[in-house]
Amino acid sequence: MHSSILLGLWVSISFIIYKIVSSIFTSRRHAANTRRLGCLPAPKFSDQMQLDIFNIRTAARIGQADIERCVPQYIQSRVHNACEVEGKTVSTFYANFMGSEGIFIVEPRNIQAILATQFKDFGLGELRNKSFSPLLGGDIFSSDGEQSSHARTLLRPQFARDQVGDLDLNKQHVQHMMRALSINSNGWTDVTDLQRLFFRLTLDSATEFLFGEVRLPTVPRTSLTYKVLSYSSHFCTFFTLLYLTSPFLHG
Repeated sequence: MHSSILLGLWVSISFIIYKIVSSIFTSRRHAANTRRLGCLPAPKFSDQMQLDIFNIRTAARIGQADIERCVPQYIQSRVHNACEVEGKTVSTFYANFMGSEGIFIVEPRNIQAILATQFKDFGLGELRNKSFSPLLGGDIFSSDGEQSSHARTLLRPQFARDQVGDLDLNKQHVQHMMRALSINSNGWTDVTDLQRLFFRLTLDSATEFLFGEVRLPTVPRTSLTYKVLSYSSHFCTFFTLLYLTSPFLHG
């Protein structure tokens, strides 16, 4: 029993030391890259407090926003708050969430650099790839480097300009989604969980966009039952759980 406690303490202390040393080396590497590229530090996420080292308060607020189904509104309010604090438009800021550093970006030029002009300089990261590859395989959403490049090459012909600009196709599926909303006698709808409808919209439009036809039943669209949408719901739940548990599964 005594040896087990000592072993547990040794493992815990070793892990803490490893995280501290790893954080120091990562910070120095980022600082060197910052100097080399001439980058200025991004404003800090406005919710962070000096005594809230792991940003637990922010985690609680995001959790509450998720329960209330208003995460986008919460994120938008944080962006507006950052703009007020800085006295200017803030489209990129730094956040330390539960000890994990990150940069929040809504700046179009930065997004263009990440997804297009400097795509090879960025990656999805080991955590995401290990989390999603068991579910998605080695596709564009769960791989980096040559594997990701190969997957993008296979899909690129599907994204020809004339196909992307096919507004009639998207209009049709948006209209189908709108008809799935139950309208009351006063002309308004009840409070509705749009996430499930957007799942179906995405699945239908992407299926027709990539394969030329919708394989799932499209009529009637006036009543989307739980049975019809259960797959997308379970997929989302599994996706989230897999990502959250991946640090413990992969170490």
